Amino acid sequence: MLHKKIVWFIALLLIVCASIFVRHIDKRSAEKVVYFLPHQDDEMVLLGSVYNNVKQGKEVYTIMVADGGGSYIIDVLNGEEYCKLHKKFHKPEEEGYKTITRKEFSAARNDEYARTMKSIGVPENNILFANPGGKDGSDEPWYRDNELTQEQAKEVIQSFYDLVGKGTYVTLASEQNESDFPHSDHIVIERALKQFSAQGGSTLGGDKVANKLFFADRENSAIAIDLLEDVQKAKALALQEYSVWKPEEGKFAIGRHSILDRLKLWGESAREFVIGN
Repeated sequence: MLHKKIVWFIALLLIVCASIFVRHIDKRSAEKVVYFLPHQDDEMVLLGSVYNNVKQGKEVYTIMVADGGGSYIIDVLNGEEYCKLHKKFHKPEEEGYKTITRKEFSAARNDEYARTMKSIGVPENNILFANPGGKDGSDEPWYRDNELTQEQAKEVIQSFYDLVGKGTYVTLASEQNESDFPHSDHIVIERALKQFSAQGGSTLGGDKVANKLFFADRENSAIAIDLLEDVQKAKALALQEYSVWKPEEGKFAIGRHSILDRLKLWGESAREFVIGN
């Protein structure tokens, strides 16, 4: 009887160990996809890709690089500039909120981005921020809108490569011949990722970026990807987070104030445009 109990216990122990081992292997072998986004709302051109990778069980990370504090919409919300969306000058004290600081504005933009990513299925712990303070913003951001250098972009990519490891790394295609809206922050991240991959990544055991992709806002020489209906609908729903106006809750529809037409365009678009290695 004792012998049978010992055999049963050993068998059970082996099953438990095997289960733990399989889960460990599955976790290690899951393909990783890492998105570097220059600013909040830039994900509109590649959100279908994010959704597809999440659905396929890949380990998806999204990194917000710049602080988002450089947008003129902060002056609109503070009543210093005319609001074309609401067709008036805002009066914060009469509309349920106080004058917004740059840190608070960044936090509000980060919240729009985070809600969009959660809507599309990215785990909350994988929605990341390069700047100190994370989602809550910082009084002294390291990576500021319109001031990002290529060296800083390399630094961000390196730090998250050291954290996440090898996989497919993604950002925007933003050079003059690739984008209708070239932006210096976008361009330095694109160039830094290209250079980072060419150098073979970090010194961690010789690992390097397995693949790199660049999503454009127009077809150009890019490959057009047709999105399935469910993907386009999920994308449209997620982008609605940029239109939530609840100032008493710190939700200011910043994306809608800034780029309403483009958000609508990409929410309705059933195509995305990608350039590979």
